[in-house]
Amino acid sequence: MKQIETFEEAYAAVEKFTHYRQNRSKFGADDTEPRCFFEIVMRTAFCTASPIESLFEGENPWELYSSVKGWKSVSDCLTRKVKVLVKQLREARWRVTVEIIKYYGWN
Repeated sequence: MKQIETFEEAYAAVEKFTHYRQNRSKFGADDTEPRCFFEIVMRTAFCTASPIESLFEGENPWELYSSVKGWKSVSDCLTRKVKVLVKQLREARWRVTVEIIKYYGWN
């Protein structure tokens, strides 16, 4: 995985995750709850510098529509993708990480 070196690369990485989530709207992945959960994950990762793993405990941390077949696979994929995103941003150049945190208001 290539290190993120510019604000544009960081922005593109966040938008790629957002695009995936939006494309899974039939599972409720673009509803308020998953969007808020994403914000919680990012604030936990970057404001408190706490481990994020405990946030994913429970059967449905993203609060997807559990009545829609395949929701668990989407939930697992969202979790994998957001963990990769956090890792990428934590390993990015310090200034880029600060800029993206301010841009999205995760501080």
